[in-house]
Amino acid sequence: GVVAVVTPHRVAVANVGDSRAILVRTTGGNAGAVNGPKFETVPMSRDHTPELESERRRAEAAGMTVEPIVHREEGSDVETVHWRLWRDRGGTKTDCLAMTRAFGDFDYKSVPDLGREDQPVISVPEVRVEERRRRRRRVEEEEGKGGEEEEEDAVLVLACDGIWNVVDNGEVASFLFNRVWNVAGGGEVRAPDPEGIAEACDELLRECLRRNSRDNMTVQVVAMPGGSDESVGNEVGRHSRGRRVLKFDKQ
Repeated sequence: GVVAVVTPHRVAVANVGDSRAILVRTTGGNAGAVNGPKFETVPMSRDHTPELESERRRAEAAGMTVEPIVHREEGSDVETVHWRLWRDRGGTKTDCLAMTRAFGDFDYKSVPDLGREDQPVISVPEVRVEERRRRRRRVEEEEGKGGEEEEEDAVLVLACDGIWNVVDNGEVASFLFNRVWNVAGGGEVRAPDPEGIAEACDELLRECLRRNSRDNMTVQVVAMPGGSDESVGNEVGRHSRGRRVLKFDKQ
């Protein structure tokens, strides 16, 4: 799971498992330029899987076996390796789990004589806090010229693993930012049309299905008004929307 708290000055994200959040910022250009600004992607979480050495060490110290599953798509020579936690019952590996932090999965949290933070799987979140950006930053002098360029938060993206299994942070940022920017009409990236954001999310889900994602897919995109505005709280409230569920025809 992943949650975020947005204030006029900071963005705080807490996560357990492989749901993820990224912050997309405009940078490297004038926000009023014809082609709009460039952008950068700021990871606001990391996935809790056996690939992380610290997570793997804790699971192994608690008695779990960590081994890979190798997957190959039919008709493809490309192999994908996924590490899993395996439970051993009487010398037989009975079931496995892809995450080292999660809600539920109590069978992986009940090793005798271990505290809750030493179990193979824990529910303790990692928290990242990032300062909001709406300011101008100094550009290094080049050929005797100096200047400033605008840098500000554009969108915050929260999504579950069905998204991230088939697209990476940069792809999601590019996919959504380009569409949100178009909605904003080439002006400042402020409070884009909510319906346009929802449609961009729908397009992202369809793209993930096209790439054969077979896991749960939920995505939430938050348009980020300027961090220096006193009205940021009211503006977020005015442009927020309720839950939207995309239905697909059976094929």
